[in-house]
Amino acid sequence: MKVTCVSVLFSHLPHVFPQVVAQAVLFMCMNTAGIFISYLSDRAQRQAFLETRRCIEARLRLETENQRQVKWLRGGRTVCGESYLKNKATEGKTRPYLYMI
Repeated sequence: MKVTCVSVLFSHLPHVFPQVVAQAVLFMCMNTAGIFISYLSDRAQRQAFLETRRCIEARLRLETENQRQVKWLRGGRTVCGESYLKNKATEGKTRPYLYMI
């Protein structure tokens, strides 16, 4: 009786082995795909972060430069230069930061 039970258990073993191998291969493929997708999404997030950082740095650089120009214009302006800038500002041909003068 004992031998029959063991023989019944091992008689299904040839059918189980290919299924286990197939599941192992599927598991490895899914993990590889997950790692690849995770790498690509991390890379995209990093690129977006760096692009945003560059944009903010450029904006801060421009604001600093604009402030320097306004300070320089306020410090060295003359009556003639002041009227010229105000005339250009009212015509709409200059940038908005010249309205601060």
